[in-house]
Amino acid sequence: MKMLSLGFRRLIFPTIVATSCLAASSVFAAPTAQDLKRILECQADYNTYHDTLLDYEKALGQLGWKRHDDPHQPFIYIYKNKQAVEFFGMPTQEIGLSSNAVFAIYRQADVKKLAQKYGIEQHSMFANMPFFRGEKILRTEAETDDLHAINHKLSLSEMTGKSPMILFGCNYEFDQGSLEEALASLDD
Repeated sequence: MKMLSLGFRRLIFPTIVATSCLAASSVFAAPTAQDLKRILECQADYNTYHDTLLDYEKALGQLGWKRHDDPHQPFIYIYKNKQAVEFFGMPTQEIGLSSNAVFAIYRQADVKKLAQKYGIEQHSMFANMPFFRGEKILRTEAETDDLHAINHKLSLSEMTGKSPMILFGCNYEFDQGSLEEALASLDD
């Protein structure tokens, strides 16, 4: 019986240590509200954006955001929070995901004032449109051996229709020049 007890102790201690380490690593890996704020406001690097939102359903759920899509905006995954959260100094209870962008959603914001405050100009493709769409490159992360250069674009879009909203956030986008260079090197 003593042998069984000793074997059991040898098994229990490593199991407790392993379980504790696993629990600790999952605590450190959990996204924070500050991570989301930094990502949305273009203050995070691409790896933080990627690692935090790789499993966005889980990550946003851990932060209190619940999916609530709008049938009038089918290309935006909309999430709501019971508490108002501040992005860019303005409170909102909605955020949106679209392609490689994360936006705060504002229902009552003045898009022209935001564009002026942040120095965002109307994109030339939308110059004669009755709504605003613009972006501004804030910085570009240098290309690495593992990744093309990444532009961090502050993006502002006015969505009209039955469910009007202002989308204001960050687009993490591969730099076009970096991609073209990589494609050209394939031809060599």
